[in-house]
Amino acid sequence: MNLIGKIASGLMAQSVAHNYNSIHTKSVSKTQEPIKTNSFNSILKLMDVNADDSLDANELRVGLENYISGLFLLRDLDGDQALNASEAGISKVAISELDANSDRFLDAGEITTEAGRILDGLVSILDTNNDKSLSVEELAIFELLFSSASPGLDTNTIFERSLSSTGETLALNMDTIPDRMRQAGFQGSDNALYYALAHVYNVGPGKKMPDEGDESLANLNAQREEIYQWFDGEVAKVENILRKNPQVTLTAITNDGRDKCGFRLGPAILERLKEFGDRVQLGNVLPVSEY
Repeated sequence: MNLIGKIASGLMAQSVAHNYNSIHTKSVSKTQEPIKTNSFNSILKLMDVNADDSLDANELRVGLENYISGLFLLRDLDGDQALNASEAGISKVAISELDANSDRFLDAGEITTEAGRILDGLVSILDTNNDKSLSVEELAIFELLFSSASPGLDTNTIFERSLSSTGETLALNMDTIPDRMRQAGFQGSDNALYYALAHVYNVGPGKKMPDEGDESLANLNAQREEIYQWFDGEVAKVENILRKNPQVTLTAITNDGRDKCGFRLGPAILERLKEFGDRVQLGNVLPVSEY
């Protein structure tokens, strides 16, 4: 594999984040708030500062620099502001080819310099109409090139990922739970789905839910084991991410509200991930007294 291939596959395709989902963008630089995105199509909107539905050279350069900043937050496990071969995900030979100051590490400047060359080359290939900017259609090839995550690390999780200047945080957005459960094959009203998930994960799948004639809960009662295994699998992905990268933190619950049962679900998540101590926080949970 040539040098461009090594950098592209080692530093981009094997980032522990789901690459573009972890890029700093205009939303971060303008508001200093974390951005959240779970789809490739959001790349353009997040980086398109002038809102012209394409990315020009300056927008791409800013995106590249912010990507590398995010990569360091995720990969620099010992906090020394440099990546060794293991942290970078490339061989020592590849490190030596990029290591301008011969210290056997890669700093942000060295990566930016080489990544800039890669970016320029990719733009020249992808810019099919030669307008010096990349449209949605032209950018689509990036999804094919750089959509994979680190080997053995599944980052496709229902827990949303956000990145800011202080690091990366995962959080369970309660607003997304009903649709996520339906996509996983569990059907019912929003309230029934919230209750079923919180009940099953809090007390385990062995205890039947009192359905009081609610057809939704009657159906979900028959799927208690499946619900538990599905959600625990999502928590296991978070566990793996937390273990692989000590700089990642978790907020168990966001956007809780009446009938969402965060007061049951949140503590169960904390108990499951208690080995990570204060890196796992409950979040803003509606107290039982307000139900």
